[in-house]
Amino acid sequence: MEPSPSNHNIYKVDSICYTKIKIEAPHPKKNPVQCLRCQNYGHTRTYCHHTPRCVKCGDIHLSSECQKDSNTPATCALCSGDHTASYKGCSKFKLLQKGRSSIKTNRPTETQDSSSTSIKTNTIHENNFPPLCQPQWNTSQSTTIQNLPNTHSHPKKNQNLTEPCVNPNHTAVLLSLNTTTPTNVKHSLARGPISWTKFKDILDNKTILKIPLKNAHDIEVAALMLTNNIQSAIFDSSSNPNKSTKPKNIPKILNEMLAQKRRARARWQSTRHPLDKHALNSISNRLKK
Repeated sequence: MEPSPSNHNIYKVDSICYTKIKIEAPHPKKNPVQCLRCQNYGHTRTYCHHTPRCVKCGDIHLSSECQKDSNTPATCALCSGDHTASYKGCSKFKLLQKGRSSIKTNRPTETQDSSSTSIKTNTIHENNFPPLCQPQWNTSQSTTIQNLPNTHSHPKKNQNLTEPCVNPNHTAVLLSLNTTTPTNVKHSLARGPISWTKFKDILDNKTILKIPLKNAHDIEVAALMLTNNIQSAIFDSSSNPNKSTKPKNIPKILNEMLAQKRRARARWQSTRHPLDKHALNSISNRLKK
């Protein structure tokens, strides 16, 4: 049948020569996919990067280049048997089908009762572990240690959870450490403003696009190289910000006049009153002198 948009109308045919029929679409193949290049299962030749193996003789060449005589028995490239590699009676194919069937049979069904599922648990015995060593504290540091009495009483029902719970098998210790946690720590690859033009040029020079990506290891190495190139390009294309340094040894009277000028400017910008403008100009003239 030639390809045509109206080919789906064939499914509407329900009788031929006064006989009721039903035309169905081709059933999907349930067999595992086999590569026509290396004869292994699990992938197709489009994504195959292995050494080619012949389906007839099993040698290292493409099946289209095989020169085996038709009278010579075939050799399987998978099990070295006297059959072609695509034979469904191959021991490798049977083993693969057996594994697939065992996975399907062991898969729990949706109607299976959850209570019938057995769960194996491992019991941990206390005697299986060596005794813990007693910690040795350095009393020279600023640490407060308070040993609580070793009682064998369990927590009461209405006991406050914030109180220390004493375990019968251990001695509770309260620690008060005088430490400070660093705050406002910023981690950045850039030293300051980034020049994106320079970043693009650096990345174009360092990035190598013609690299083989045949397996997972090659992809991982390529991704790591690209990440390192991006990080180094950001660092090289950024520059340290020019920190504005305040002039030193400014007289106190000048600092007060600068503060008055800032307040007068803010007041005039909010009111736009002529008197506020006059006050701002007078302070500015005094600073110029």
